[in-house]
This record gives sequence, structure tokens and C-alpha cells, in this order.
Amino acid sequence: MQTLITIAVCLALLLGEALAVELFNLDVWLPHVGVGIVVFLALRPPWVVGCAGVLAAAWWADLLGCSPPGVHALSLTLVFFIVKLGGQRLDGRSALVRTGVAVVAAGVLITLEALMVTMLGGAPWEPLAGFFIGALPSALAAPVGLVVAWGALDRVDRFFTARQSRSLGTLGSR
Repeated sequence: MQTLITIAVCLALLLGEALAVELFNLDVWLPHVGVGIVVFLALRPPWVVGCAGVLAAAWWADLLGCSPPGVHALSLTLVFFIVKLGGQRLDGRSALVRTGVAVVAAGVLITLEALMVTMLGGAPWEPLAGFFIGALPSALAAPVGLVVAWGALDRVDRFFTARQSRSLGTLGSR
């Protein structure tokens, strides 16, 4: 049940980001809620919950994205595994560490997407121009998406943790 609710919250967050980008024209200062979701899922839950959440979020982001099919999904999935494997030695409880991871993950995501679009037939100068013009401000805005995603997903996580501990407490008292 926790995995399904986590996935539903991830999808709602991505839809909210897509609406905000469209309504407020946030092309350059994209909050990267998807990166926030990936950072949360990579640093907190077990592998199964994280993989299921990223799979659904990547698929949803691909549907909402304006790039060739599969670019967002593959990029988010690769960033998840990079953060999951690299974040095993990081303290995910520190807000400063999470912020740094989000900025780096957003930069990696943008770079991966630019390289994939180039490999799919885009102009060779587009990734470099896009990286220098859009990537830095966009990557610096990633902590906004992290705060939004971490707050919502942390509440789901705490709700189920408290519920499980209450259930175990009542079982232990019998």
C-alpha cells in the first residue's frame, strides 16, 4: 500500500510541476520536482520502493515531457541509480547534503538529456548552448523541487512508519 501511495504522490507532484511550468513559463528556472523525487527515493526507501517509484515517475515524466520518447525516462532512471549507488556513503538526513545532491543530480540529468537528444539527431551545438544557457539556472533551482518532493514523500513515509510501529506495538502487547 505504501508503494502505491508513494507512486500516486510522485505522479501528482510531476503533474503539478508540469502545470506550474506551463502556467508561469518556468522553462529556464525549472524546479526539477522529478530530481527531488529521485533523490528522495534513492536516499530513503528500500530498493524495491525506490525502483517502483522511479519507474512510474520516469514513465509519467516521459509522457509530460516535450522531448523524444524515452529521454526523460532513461535520464531519470540513470540519475536514480547514480544517486542510489553514490549516496550509500552520504548522510541523507542532512539538508545540506540533500541540496548538494539535488543540484548535482539536476546537472547530470540535463547533461544526459542533452546528449541523448544530440544522439537522436539534434544539432551538435544544441547541448553545449543549452547546458550553459539553461542548465546552470535550472540546476540551481533543483532545491525547490527537492523541498516540495521531500516534504510530500516524507509525510507519506512517516505516516506508514508510524502506522507500522503502532501495529507492531499492539501485537507485542498480546
